[in-house]
Amino acid sequence: MSPHPNLLPQVVREKGPRAAFAAAAVAVLAYLPTLTNGFVWDDLLHIAGNPRIESFRHAAVYLQRLEGVYYRPAVFFSYALDYALWGRAPAGFHLTNLLLHGLNAVLLVLVTTRMGLRPRFAFLAGAIFALHPVQADAVAYISGRTDLLMTAGALLAWRLLLGGGSAVGHGVLTALAGGGAVLSKESGYALGAFVPWFTWRRTRNWKERAALATPTVVILVILLLLRPGAFPSPVGALAGVSLTGAGRTLAEYLLLLLWPATLRIDRLTPVATSTIENALAMVLVFAALAAGAWGLTRRGPVADWTAWTVAFYLPVANLMPLYPAIAGQALFTPEHNLYAPMAGVGALIALAATRLQARVSTRQQQLLAVVVLAVMAVWGVRTAVRVRDWHDEERLYRSAVAAGATSPRVWYNLGNVLLQRRASTEAAAAFRQALQQAPHDAEVWMNLGVALQSQGLLDGALAAYQQAQALGPPSGLLLENLGTLHLARRDLLAARQVFEQALALDPGLAKSRAALEAIERLQSE
Repeated sequence: MSPHPNLLPQVVREKGPRAAFAAAAVAVLAYLPTLTNGFVWDDLLHIAGNPRIESFRHAAVYLQRLEGVYYRPAVFFSYALDYALWGRAPAGFHLTNLLLHGLNAVLLVLVTTRMGLRPRFAFLAGAIFALHPVQADAVAYISGRTDLLMTAGALLAWRLLLGGGSAVGHGVLTALAGGGAVLSKESGYALGAFVPWFTWRRTRNWKERAALATPTVVILVILLLLRPGAFPSPVGALAGVSLTGAGRTLAEYLLLLLWPATLRIDRLTPVATSTIENALAMVLVFAALAAGAWGLTRRGPVADWTAWTVAFYLPVANLMPLYPAIAGQALFTPEHNLYAPMAGVGALIALAATRLQARVSTRQQQLLAVVVLAVMAVWGVRTAVRVRDWHDEERLYRSAVAAGATSPRVWYNLGNVLLQRRASTEAAAAFRQALQQAPHDAEVWMNLGVALQSQGLLDGALAAYQQAQALGPPSGLLLENLGTLHLARRDLLAARQVFEQALALDPGLAKSRAALEAIERLQSE
């Protein structure tokens, strides 16, 4: 098969790498403070308390099972590599995230220059992608590596599609990069639509189209068939969301892109709103559909990057609520879902800048450059502030609360952190805030009971434990806490019965066993 042509001007090929490394430098410098951050949130489960990452042999279990509802073995293998290099030092894991973000900025610049964008505008695309504050929740959060690895695989796949040489060879390499993206995050399956669309638009030879696109489609189908567990159905996800919900999610994200002032983890977008807000959401949905249709019907880079943005926005928008306790009230719309789409946003802005430059005077171009630099500087400062929010758990959750977070998980996690440092009064207040949003969450009720018991408010603690029992499945830990409350009230008979029930559910509860032995000694005296 004949090689597909390389139509890239020589001057772009020579200067493109400089712009790529400049974008990488911007990305790395902006996120250097992450190296002093610790483990937060899911990092504690996936890394700090996870013995499987201590060897690649043990990490191989993630090839055979889901982690929760997700299948992302590539991410856990990357954790195992970090552990082999750094042990459990958080700085080493943050360094990997930092380098991956820099790599993605490089790949974005290389793709845009390969498509004919001048190096300085390609650098603009890379800088927008690297510096925008919404990216912090993927880069500064070690567990946000799912987005970093998926985007790296997707951008590498696109760069390979654009390379000269054998179409068969580039098709196979593109498929391997796409497979890596899928094994990092489920949104990588968007390549199954993007790659065929791109090759159809870019080439006219049927054999070349098949050679470039078929391997990616085949490997994604194979990975889908071999995936353990049930795959989250996009049909089921979309069926549970109205157009107004989708519109409000889109509005939330657009506001973040324009004004990233209120960044917070676990962002929730209300489903039920006023009639006027619902109408505006519907208008926004149809406007977005019209804009997407306009971009996709054009030829060249505008259509290509519109397709990228749409393809990677839709699967990662998480239109299915991920927190069952508030499933009917809000949609999960965290900032890190914008990480891959931001590559398309940056490229489209850079393309708009090239066209605008040709239509304005030199003085206007200089003024525009000043404005762009000012915006970049503001973004850089906001990003630096946001990176520090991820320094430790308490700072992270307090920053979310200060930004108006309504997520019950934020309040619940803040309460747990406060409990750990024995600030039980503040912890109880945090748990009550969580219950305002998720009144049927048994774990929140249980931990509220612990906080109240720590303050000596035994009647309130008992009521909280009883509410937890009514809402949740039988729990040995809950019974153990209830047993300690009965001990505090000197009700040995009730305490003994509860500790026996706790051990029947979980024989490994050492505190219950020790308490039961102590009760038996007292009763035998």
